Amino acid sequence: MLVLHAMIPMVITVSQDQTIGDAIKKMIEYRISGLPVVDADGALVGMLSESDFLRRAELGTGRKHLGWLAYFMPGKLAGEYVHEHGRRVREVMTPDPMTVDEYAPLEDAAKIMETNYIKRLPVTRKGRLIGMLTRSDMMRVVAERGHALPPLKDSDQAIRQHILEQVSRQPWLPGSPVDVTVDNGRVTLLGTVSDIQQAKALEVLAGNVKGVSSVTNGIRILQLKFAED
Repeated sequence: MLVLHAMIPMVITVSQDQTIGDAIKKMIEYRISGLPVVDADGALVGMLSESDFLRRAELGTGRKHLGWLAYFMPGKLAGEYVHEHGRRVREVMTPDPMTVDEYAPLEDAAKIMETNYIKRLPVTRKGRLIGMLTRSDMMRVVAERGHALPPLKDSDQAIRQHILEQVSRQPWLPGSPVDVTVDNGRVTLLGTVSDIQQAKALEVLAGNVKGVSSVTNGIRILQLKFAED
């Protein structure tokens, strides 16, 4: 399975020039624990997460060092001061975040998360931010699939490939992550779209493919909207 099959395609972002108060309001409003940070051109420049607020002057949790350390690492101490007292997102965010390409195997994303102890990965297409992959998204895929599926028969493989080829040609499905499983001609559609009509159209598309005996529509309808930064 590829990253695009599990990611959330609509991303709530925050501008690097916004205040941390604005960012916190967004995180609370959308019930998310992290925000990709973009510049004026929409390019990804950082990530802001709950962990970035653990060490803050308002909480009294700022790091405390022995006075003599200032002589040996003034730059480090100054950087910590900016992070603990900064009022703009760019001053608090983690810069240059790790990303994953939409066509990367899901296994690669899992390794990045596990190795670097991170919970979310920005998903890119030709270097541009198009989605977000979190650990909870992976849990959702596990729940939807239930268990590992047996290898497809040749006929089932041909049906799946034909459906995916047809899906890729549809102008009403730009970039939405859709996956297909086939078992003895019984098709299950998985993924996320932004409109219920897209889900209905996918069911019709799959049902019209030769060899398909039934279609189970497991497509989710995403309710989030793009943030206006």
